[in-house]
Amino acid sequence: MKPKGYYSRYNHFLNLDLRNVESFQTIKNWLRRKKKPVDIGCGLGHLTSFWGAVGIDNDPQAIKIAKKHFPKSKFILGDVTKKLPFKNNSIDALICYNILEHLPDKGRKKFFKEAKRVLKKDGIFIAGYIDEDYWFNRLLGSLIPNYGIKDPTHVVSWKVQDFRKEISKYFKIIKEKRTSPYGKLTFITYYLKGEVIILAKFF
Repeated sequence: MKPKGYYSRYNHFLNLDLRNVESFQTIKNWLRRKKKPVDIGCGLGHLTSFWGAVGIDNDPQAIKIAKKHFPKSKFILGDVTKKLPFKNNSIDALICYNILEHLPDKGRKKFFKEAKRVLKKDGIFIAGYIDEDYWFNRLLGSLIPNYGIKDPTHVVSWKVQDFRKEISKYFKIIKEKRTSPYGKLTFITYYLKGEVIILAKFF
């Protein structure tokens, strides 16, 4: 259950040049030549729009806000732990940016099965995860309600190696990069690498 005002912490991204956020730009670079990416757990849609993706989320409020701010992008209301609304072998790329930790074990297994169903054989799987042990994330967690390591919607708490291991169960990891996910004072926070981004493909 999302607490009141949960999405307000993302409002500043709506007026930010997202190219300045290393995590976002890294994913955009990895998506080059991928014509049909899907943003899993799209939230307010700012990243969906930036990546030129289709967004899917199980929160009607988030979908409503996303459609309002980004009318040219496509957003779908749906539960990714049950079924993805796409045909077999039809998707070029799936993006799970800070999403897997929100999915319960049973739902996550179902999602991975669905991900392998809808991805093309040459498709890519991209996932991001905030390193909970990184000092700056711990500091932000102590200062900002519901941020990162204290997000009440997280159902698992992984170390980076656990995150990597989870993806390796289903996909072959091709690239891994430490990046900065912070959207404020980017000229400084660019140097704070508090996130891990993984690019993976079929075995």
